[in-house]
Amino acid sequence: MTKFGQRYWASLTDSRDENLESMDHIIEHGLRKDTTLWRRYIASLLDIDLTDKRPAERVKRISTAKVRSATSIVRKNWLTVAASVFLVFGAGFGTSSYLHSQTVANSPVVIGAAPTLPVGAINEAGQFAWVPPKGWRRDVKTGDEVHYTSPDGKQEVAGKSSMARGDLMETWQTSEQNAHQGMDYRKIRLREATFRGWPAVVWEYTFTLQGVPWHALLLGFNADGRSYQINTWYQPVKDSRLSSLEVETQALKTYSLVKDSFTVL
Repeated sequence: MTKFGQRYWASLTDSRDENLESMDHIIEHGLRKDTTLWRRYIASLLDIDLTDKRPAERVKRISTAKVRSATSIVRKNWLTVAASVFLVFGAGFGTSSYLHSQTVANSPVVIGAAPTLPVGAINEAGQFAWVPPKGWRRDVKTGDEVHYTSPDGKQEVAGKSSMARGDLMETWQTSEQNAHQGMDYRKIRLREATFRGWPAVVWEYTFTLQGVPWHALLLGFNADGRSYQINTWYQPVKDSRLSSLEVETQALKTYSLVKDSFTVL
């Protein structure tokens, strides 16, 4: 029997110093009846002697008082730690909020695309910049309105800037009503839209000028108190080299490139 086994079985008897030869007799005939098994087992593990006196009430009172005292100390310590954590977290959060507010306050408000000029952009009187088609003829109508015409004269793009006045859609509806006086005017669409986040209006129509049919596609939008237009007119007619669909596709591609390069200054 191992030493641990000797200690255990000896704890169940009156003697703890028996040798191995007498352990069988002790285990079989010498079991103690005055102490519960679990107390004897625990006492054997702790290597202590049991006593018959058990001041249960005193132990209970002392234990209760100690538990209450310990609970109070733990509660106070927990509140102190929680308060410290809260102060640290609050200080960190406050600092983060302050830095964030300063960053927001000092950061510029970005509306639409950033005013980064594309390669080859032309500054038009400090109002806007864009990249017009290469080889097209430039014609300045006013200080704030510029037109470019293709070499064959069958397409034109225009950029315009002016002070914003009134509701954008109402202004364009008035222009659309006046356009009915033109030759063979036909509205395709007039609707609200957005251009890089700014409120915009798209107006598309066809008309006839000196016996030649034209297709118009106009975009207007308001930004920072000013009104801008990016327009195109083209002849949707069949020539000797391209079909009408190819002419329209090419015209819209040219307009799209000019529109994408348009930058408010």
